[in-house]
Amino acid sequence: MLALAGNRLDRGQRYNVLLPYGPTDWTVLVLHGFWDSWLHERDILLARGRAHPTDADATGYAAAYGLFIAAAVASMFGSPVPSQQLTLSGGGGGVFDLDTRGAVTLKVTRAAVGGPPAAEVTDALGGRSPVSAVLSHLPASTRTALSQMPASSTHPPRPARPEPGSTWQEGPAAAQP
Repeated sequence: MLALAGNRLDRGQRYNVLLPYGPTDWTVLVLHGFWDSWLHERDILLARGRAHPTDADATGYAAAYGLFIAAAVASMFGSPVPSQQLTLSGGGGGVFDLDTRGAVTLKVTRAAVGGPPAAEVTDALGGRSPVSAVLSHLPASTRTALSQMPASSTHPPRPARPEPGSTWQEGPAAAQP
């Protein structure tokens, strides 16, 4: 799969895939798979009392995607995270500029900065620890919004039922009469 992905990147092939937060470039799906495996590998190793063998690049990608997906989910549930700059320390740390005016975008500048450790923030955004404990310096409304992603995956909201006589459609399209 990685060889196929590399070949597509080399050829400049672009196409969208449908993810829960909408259509997005296929490379984001690959990044989602990486982030998910990074979290689960860490879950297993840390539970066994072992270190998670990762490098700064991997942690940086996991932290960036975790912040992006948490902000995107918060926006989907009507609690957009305000545009802001977060600084995360340690391996994978740096300056994370989150822009939520319109579509959620994130720009990361790798640098040695202060702030909570990038790996711990990634754990919290993935539901492994309370966001409020790791990002205590953020306003309460921002911490609550960033906490919606893990809550939505363990207790997903039920979709609204269609009105009688309307057509039920899966996906982002709403029920229409």
